[in-house]
Amino acid sequence: ERRLGRPRSTDLREVVNAVNYRWTTGCTWRMLPHDFPPWETVYTYFRGWQRQGTLQDLRRICLQRAAVRGV
Repeated sequence: ERRLGRPRSTDLREVVNAVNYRWTTGCTWRMLPHDFPPWETVYTYFRGWQRQGTLQDLRRICLQRAAVRGV
């Protein structure tokens, strides 16, 4: 399998955590804490996943995990 482009430097788990944080708090993209990857990076993944239909699955999984933890 041949991969094009440069290797990914962003931890996708941190991107998912940032998206989930935004869903939970309702903050704007620019107000994401600096513990997460840059907001532009998170937003780029968010839009891509939204276009692919992946975002709905991600939201469902995050809500299920929150329910299990009792959050």
